Amino acid sequence: MEQHVFEALQGTLSADDTVRQNSEQALKRLELDTGFPLAAANIALADEAGLAERQAAIVQIRGYVSRHWSIGSAKYEPGPIPDQQAKAQVREKVFLLLTSANRKLRMVAAAVVANMAVYDWPDEWPQLFSQLVELLHGSHDQVQAALSVFGEWVNSDMSEQQLDQIGVLIPELRRIFGSSDYSSDTHVLAVRVFTDCIDIIAIMSDTRREFVDAHVPPILREWIDHILHAIRQPLASSNNGPAILLKTECVKALVKIVIGIPRYIGPHSPAILEALWSQLQELQEPYLHAFVYQDSAHSESATNML
Repeated sequence: MEQHVFEALQGTLSADDTVRQNSEQALKRLELDTGFPLAAANIALADEAGLAERQAAIVQIRGYVSRHWSIGSAKYEPGPIPDQQAKAQVREKVFLLLTSANRKLRMVAAAVVANMAVYDWPDEWPQLFSQLVELLHGSHDQVQAALSVFGEWVNSDMSEQQLDQIGVLIPELRRIFGSSDYSSDTHVLAVRVFTDCIDIIAIMSDTRREFVDAHVPPILREWIDHILHAIRQPLASSNNGPAILLKTECVKALVKIVIGIPRYIGPHSPAILEALWSQLQELQEPYLHAFVYQDSAHSESATNML
């Protein structure tokens, strides 16, 4: 089976249209075998396989999970669904790819893990959450991969029972966001996942009022301090893309807090307004030169600041 899948994957990379189309049709037929996802996962993990074939394999698994992993999928196509033993093997191998040295493999694997989680967690994959939290203490690449999974998985579809896990995740996100050991890109991912967590808390704030009342105020005290610190950071004269992206995500988080859980924001309102007003004042002149004044001498340097 594995050899057939490998040959079909190779064919899909061919420059010959006929070979590529025939290989794509062969993969569709092979997908109807319950051994297909495990074979593809083995190829994706195989260091001796070509990188292009490995990437093609994990992309193929991503499509397979949407089409054949669960009858509850919106993209489900008729065909056999793997049994629990086969699914467990595939999950284990795909999760290992989150630690791959290749960024493309990690990022596609993160999307696959998040998609599997929708159907398999917590009943069939109860250890997933703790595995991802553990990965948040790994290398920078592993932290980004875990955050990417949480970024696609944490959403309003999570039930009230998962609020306790959110309570575990938020301090980890704050640790990463507040640490200078991580890049601006990683900080952005942490803030995005935190914003998704606020959505869930807002949805459940009525049914789990006691939990929310106990946990949200200390969470906001820590997070808003760090968010405002990031917003207040002055911009350099150029190459401000990462800094502006982080400031933007921080403002989005504040908006979610104000709209979703407004009863807890009162003590922080003066500091938030002061920080945002200072930013508007700081950006006013560069914005005017970049987009309003027809002053070419200043326009380029102002645009660089933005």
